[in-house]
Amino acid sequence: MSSMPTVNVTPVSASGWMVAGMPRELAPEPFTMALQCFEPKRWLGLVLDNGHEFVGRRVELKQRHDEWTGEVEIVVEPWGPSERSSTGFGLIHAAPSATR
Repeated sequence: MSSMPTVNVTPVSASGWMVAGMPRELAPEPFTMALQCFEPKRWLGLVLDNGHEFVGRRVELKQRHDEWTGEVEIVVEPWGPSERSSTGFGLIHAAPSATR
């Protein structure tokens, strides 16, 4: 796996997802990401789960509300410049930190 801290992300379908620029009603499967960058309300990392549609891709999580609710905006970077990002919303159990 990875020696970096990790966070489990559960994408949710509430507002729909855009995957590679195409709308999708169902959210992607939950995934684990290795955290690489920590800010108070923003986290960057890589999807670790083999077989996941986003494996190896860089992900940005942003806290959705001023008060912590566990809800995050998710942006998954595309593989190349001719592709589009994947975006949607999700849940995480706790705000990630470098000390976990």
